[in-house]
Amino acid sequence: MKKSSIFKRTFCYSFLIMLLVILVAHGLIWLIVPRVCIVTEESSTEYMMVVGAEFDTEEIIELSLLKGLIFSFVCCSLFVFIVSYYWARITVKPIKEMVGITKKMASLEPDAACDIRTNDEFEQLSDNLNSLYKKLFYTIEQLRQQIETTAEAEKTKIDFLYAASHELKTPITACNAILENMILKVGKYNDYDRYLPECKAMLEELYLMIQNILETNRLNNGLNIINKKKYKIKELLEDMIIPFEMIAKAKGVNLFVSLTGEDMIKTDRDLLKKALSNILMNAVVYTEKGKKVDISYRDHKLVISNEGQIIEGESLKEIFEPFSRLEKSHSKAYGGSGLGLYIVHTIFTALNMEYTFGKDEHKPQMNFVIYFSGD
Repeated sequence: MKKSSIFKRTFCYSFLIMLLVILVAHGLIWLIVPRVCIVTEESSTEYMMVVGAEFDTEEIIELSLLKGLIFSFVCCSLFVFIVSYYWARITVKPIKEMVGITKKMASLEPDAACDIRTNDEFEQLSDNLNSLYKKLFYTIEQLRQQIETTAEAEKTKIDFLYAASHELKTPITACNAILENMILKVGKYNDYDRYLPECKAMLEELYLMIQNILETNRLNNGLNIINKKKYKIKELLEDMIIPFEMIAKAKGVNLFVSLTGEDMIKTDRDLLKKALSNILMNAVVYTEKGKKVDISYRDHKLVISNEGQIIEGESLKEIFEPFSRLEKSHSKAYGGSGLGLYIVHTIFTALNMEYTFGKDEHKPQMNFVIYFSGD
C-alpha cells in the first residue's frame, strides 16, 4: 500500500531530527574526550615519562572512540529509524482514518461517521466532523425534499393552467360563435332575444370560473389573508343549511339535519362556508328524487351523507383534482365546472382541517366527514 505524503514527511522529519541529535552528541564526544588528561595521583613523574614514551595515549583513545562511535552511531540510527517509523504511523493513523471517512461523506453515505478515540485534538476533530456532517446531511435532505415538493407544485400548477385554459376555451369559443352568427344573421341566430341571454349566461359562467381559479391560486400560493375568529359551529351550520333545504325540497330530495352541542371553532367563516357550500351542493345535486341527504354534527365531527352515485377506485382519487367530473365527457349537465371539490380540498388545506370522503361501510351512500378541532 502506498504511503501517504504526510506519513513520509512525519517519518523523515522525526528521523532526521533525531539523527542530527545523534551526530551532534557523537561529534562532541569525539572532540572533547581525546583532550582530557588522565592524571593518577599515585603516579610519579618518572613513571609518566616512561609510559608516555612507550604508549601514545591520545592515539589509543582516538582509535577506541572511533570504533565505539561507529558502533554506537549504527545502533542509535537503527533505533531512531524504528522509533520514527512507529511514531509516524501512530501520528498519521487517525488522519488516514478521517481521510477514508470523508470519502464516504463526500458520497453522502448516510452511515458515514468517524470513530476516533485518542483523548486529544484528533478526537475533538472527529466529533466536530461528525456533527458537521449530520447537519450538512440533514440540510441536503431538507433541500432535496423542498426541491421535490417545489417540482411537484410546479407540475401541479402547469397541469392546472393547462386544464383551466382548456375549460375556459370552451365557453369563449361557443359564445364567440353565437355572436358571430348573430352579426351575420345566420338562420336561427336572427333571434336575438333567445341567443343574447345564452351568451350572457356563458359569460357569467366564465366569470365565475375565473373567480374560482384566481381564488384557488391565491390559496395555493398563500396569498389569501385568512381571518380566523371564534364561532359556534351549530349556529354557523344552521345559517348556511337553510338555502340547501329549499333546493332539496324543490328537487324532491329528503334532507335531514341533526346538529348537537355548543362547540366553538376558530376559523375563517367565509372560506369554511364556501367549502361546505360546495360539499352540500354536490350532495343535493347528485342525489336522485326521493332519496335522502343526512347532515349531522356531534363530537367535533360533521358528516354529510347522500344516497347518490357510489364513487370508488380511481374515480374517488381523481375527484379532488381540478376540472374533474364524474361525467368523463366533461358534460355540464349538472351545472358543475369541475372545480368544486378541488376548491374544497384547497380551502381545507389552507385552514389545516382534516377530512375524509368515501363509501359507507354499511349503507349504499357516500360520506363526507369533516373533523373540527375543539378550540
